[in-house]
Amino acid sequence: RLQEVRYLRAARAGEWRAGDRLKRLVDLQASEHAPLSLYSNIQNRPATLKIRDQASQEVIAAVDPLWLDREVLTLEGRPLDVNWFDGEALWVTRGRGAGEQAKLPFLSARQLLSFELAQSLPRTFGLAPGDAPIVETPDGWLLFHWLGDVYGQALLDLLRPHLAVRESQQPGLALLLPEAPRGLPAISNEQATRYLQEHVHQYEGTLSLGAYQHLLPWPLRQRAVVEHFDVTRFVQAAAALRLRPATEEIALSLAHLVSEPA
Repeated sequence: RLQEVRYLRAARAGEWRAGDRLKRLVDLQASEHAPLSLYSNIQNRPATLKIRDQASQEVIAAVDPLWLDREVLTLEGRPLDVNWFDGEALWVTRGRGAGEQAKLPFLSARQLLSFELAQSLPRTFGLAPGDAPIVETPDGWLLFHWLGDVYGQALLDLLRPHLAVRESQQPGLALLLPEAPRGLPAISNEQATRYLQEHVHQYEGTLSLGAYQHLLPWPLRQRAVVEHFDVTRFVQAAAALRLRPATEEIALSLAHLVSEPA
């Protein structure tokens, strides 16, 4: 594929050399406004990306990369039009006016809850690592797993064949079940790996695999997703969950933690 789009060209058997497009891309790296970053796949994209004003070229904000799938976004209530993405920054211009803001289908995107941040939350409720409290609500039973958005989605999908589990308002923190669970089925490394290989598109964006990920052969795309996901860490974290009813002191606070904001 890289040869087809002229990033690489074949040399001697087993050797590849830079193609015309790659040479031009290397030359452009010295420019502040390079159309693509040559290093997108060498180093993960930072947690936030810069937003630059197209007219002034100034950095006006830093946002979560999830905003990249929006054609129009707002900044402090003002609509902005996305012009292009250079691999490092999102270039925008002022939108069509505040009067049209109410018509925008998307005004903001929820921040991705990382595994590390989610794992730090139980301490604020006096819980030990691995504690998975269960809370009864009018909609069902909340099971707090504290795995974050990426692992939380994988846990939800892998449990669905075995339990009547649903997504809560905060899927990175808890699952919703119709009745109190007594335990969770074990998840193996092989199951998790096979699941990821079948859901590559779903995880490529959230794992920040770089601008050239889609150009890789399909087996390499699968391998990149599996390696960056860290299957062993996920399986160990899921296996370490100790299900127990939440105490009265924290049950209400936990329920509020995942309730839909007013």
